[in-house]
Amino acid sequence: MLNVEKLNTYYGQSHILFDVALTVGQGEVVSLLGRNGAGKTTSLRSIMGLTPPRSGTVSFEGKPLQGEKPNNICRKGIAFVPEDRRIFSRLTVHENLEIGAIRERRNGPWSIKRVYELFPRLNERRHNLGHQLSGGEQQMLTIGRALMGNPSLILLDEPSEGLAPVIVTTVGDVIRTVRDEGISILLVEQNSSFACRLSDRAYLIDDGRIRFHGTIDELEQNSELKQKYLAV
Repeated sequence: MLNVEKLNTYYGQSHILFDVALTVGQGEVVSLLGRNGAGKTTSLRSIMGLTPPRSGTVSFEGKPLQGEKPNNICRKGIAFVPEDRRIFSRLTVHENLEIGAIRERRNGPWSIKRVYELFPRLNERRHNLGHQLSGGEQQMLTIGRALMGNPSLILLDEPSEGLAPVIVTTVGDVIRTVRDEGISILLVEQNSSFACRLSDRAYLIDDGRIRFHGTIDELEQNSELKQKYLAV
């Protein structure tokens, strides 16, 4: 579904990503793991066109994405859930969800009603403004807003960061539900234990370079690799 080859991305003159390559298949959850500053978020931003790579290719469902603007990439079926959530703080929960619906609506099962069924807490808070929500509620809202576009692929950036354990469990359950709907997920995480419980495969990135790719079992059995690239 998603194929990334030899991405090289820069911030100004600083070379951040070096020949990054990864794939995500239909219905897969694939994790991109690494320490803070390893290049995880830049990889997502490069795929989404927010930080266009200087070289390399990104294709989605067999069609190239390079040169496309982020809003067009979204319309093609990729949703981005950013680390800082980016909800509209002066709009209600319901209004935030309405904004998530793409004007040229893609076919799919996700509607405001369905999002409220997935996140009952959002239904309870539907008239509250974004800035009145807790961190966990904001994360639910960000994921719900992404689902409103009926994407085929979701890029999830650090969804567990800063959340209470009970909310992390809820987010994990939601990721499983979304996967069971056939939506693919590229999951960026520092919390490797959380990510590995949910994922089919994993990539390790360090200093902007992919250092490992394999199944979760292969990663779990390689304690030396985990210590080198994931231990703080």
